[in-house]
Amino acid sequence: MKKNKVLSLAIAAVMACGANTAYAQAYEKLTLTPEAEQAAKAMIENFRSNPDDLIGSIKKATKQFKIRKKEDLIAIGAYCYKQKEYSPAISLAQQVYEDYYDYLPSLHLEGDCYMDLQRYGEAAQKFEEARSANEKDKYAYFRIVDVYKYINPDHALNLMEQVKEKYPNDPAIGKTMASIYYFQNDTANANATYTEYFKNVNFTDDADAATEYAIVRFLNKDYKGSLDVVNAIIGQRPDEIALNRMKFYDLYELGQYPQASEAADKFFGKFVDTLYNYNDYKYMGGLQLEMGNVAKAGEALEKSLDMMPEDKGTQFKDLSDNLKKVGKYDAAVKAYRKYIEKEKPGSLPEMIKMGRIYYTALNDTAVADLETRKHFIAAGDEIFKVVSDSAKDSYQGPYWRARLHMTLDPENAVEEAMAQYTEAFKRLEGKSEDYDGIRIECLRYMMFYYLKKDDYDNCAVYVNKVLALDANDGLAKQIKAALSQLK
Repeated sequence: MKKNKVLSLAIAAVMACGANTAYAQAYEKLTLTPEAEQAAKAMIENFRSNPDDLIGSIKKATKQFKIRKKEDLIAIGAYCYKQKEYSPAISLAQQVYEDYYDYLPSLHLEGDCYMDLQRYGEAAQKFEEARSANEKDKYAYFRIVDVYKYINPDHALNLMEQVKEKYPNDPAIGKTMASIYYFQNDTANANATYTEYFKNVNFTDDADAATEYAIVRFLNKDYKGSLDVVNAIIGQRPDEIALNRMKFYDLYELGQYPQASEAADKFFGKFVDTLYNYNDYKYMGGLQLEMGNVAKAGEALEKSLDMMPEDKGTQFKDLSDNLKKVGKYDAAVKAYRKYIEKEKPGSLPEMIKMGRIYYTALNDTAVADLETRKHFIAAGDEIFKVVSDSAKDSYQGPYWRARLHMTLDPENAVEEAMAQYTEAFKRLEGKSEDYDGIRIECLRYMMFYYLKKDDYDNCAVYVNKVLALDANDGLAKQIKAALSQLK
């Protein structure tokens, strides 16, 4: 896991912080008077108790507290927006817009509401109207870019190039371009642009951008640099999930496992379960492995498997390897099967590797329970049977089926192991001497089988066949000596 980073837009999305806006909203400059604040609270209370009468709630509150000025109406709308009551905020913005079509605070407020609601088309329309009303309205320009950052980042970059020509020394342009590069998953350009931006800005003065910069540095494998940014601002934002996540990840990648464990405990204890993702649990599994906590590692890795998005492909293989290390063999096979489905559908060599996970399980001394062993044999046999039936000219299917069945009772003759070794040996006919090692293994089991069956004549036949391929084979020589005494 440590060498396989998730350099993808998916991890960027789960780590991301809020909007990275360069300029303040026009409505932020408005003062919420005591009367307006009372009206806002009354309006929200009325609306929550009767959501079907939005207009009535607004009229009742504004009439009660005698709210008429456009500035007060928008200030109330901004209050509703901060409370995430978007419907009354939008309605108030629209009400003001009807009378003052070029009043920037109303356009900004309505556009911001749509942005939060991910209604990007309507948001773009409002900010375009603001820009038309005042061509120097940089907030509108940057918010248009914010819209396209999500739906068409290439167009967003083109817009910023135009702005850069007009305002070449404006640091906010570089910051916004860095954020667009970030959402494009162009981590190299994002890192370079943010680095230039923060030459003149303190991390604590722009915590939103700094949080994104920490993630970008991590994705560029600059774990020390990422941790430096996190440590500079996490005191300012102790409940920011992206910062807590990055601190845990960075410390892990730097090999500072005790500190990473402390950061992980804080991270997993701070937020509701639904905010954690597959990568969080994969890192936790890796950390527990490094610290020798096998049971905890297995628990975390299984959670990661259950949450892993279906499009992660090669990550399923990495996860399978770690699940195998902690003895979660069924889960390891499940992960490997998903890897095959996504990356190499129908690949028989990959199916063989998947089936061999069960062979590894049967050679694990911790797997002593008979029923568990029988389950692993049956599950592995099912996989290798598909291989055997699909590639009838290959010895691999029956060979691995034989090996599985042999482990059930290695001290005695197993009929199914004998049958599969016989089939594997048959399929090796005509192949070069490069396969003699496999031939010898098959013949060895056959001589062992007949020895256990007290069929000394047939046993002697296979002893001689082994010695014909390897005159110094120790087991064959021992059995030959034993047979001469028995006779």
